[in-house]
Amino acid sequence: MEILGGPLFAVAGAGESHGPGVTTIVFGCPPGLRVARADVQRY
Repeated sequence: MEILGGPLFAVAGAGESHGPGVTTIVFGCPPGLRVARADVQRY
């Protein structure tokens, strides 16, 4: 797992390198922040 940090959030990605399973963890989100799939899908 690699953690990438930016000015607002840090992101960690993990999963299968050659398979369909991927997990993303976003650190630093304020409570109640709503994130839609479309917000992150383009990345």
